[in-house]
Amino acid sequence: MPTAKALESVDRIRTLREGAGKSMEDFTVLAALLDAVSIEDYARARAGGITHVLTMPWMFYSGRNATTAEQIRGMEKFSIDIGFY
Repeated sequence: MPTAKALESVDRIRTLREGAGKSMEDFTVLAALLDAVSIEDYARARAGGITHVLTMPWMFYSGRNATTAEQIRGMEKFSIDIGFY
């Protein structure tokens, strides 16, 4: 899903939850962001209320044919670059 569409969905969910007297605190929003390719893209998604993403972060560092070791290093680097650690 494009990030803009995902953020629109989060806004709609937020509105519905507020109408039901519920907050977004401790509410998980999982999205596969098809157009998120930079740290800034993921930061914008996080700031907009997306709490979890489905991604293959090694693609940013080693490409489609990454070895298992490269995939692991890519996940570690991504988590640091995005600010999860």
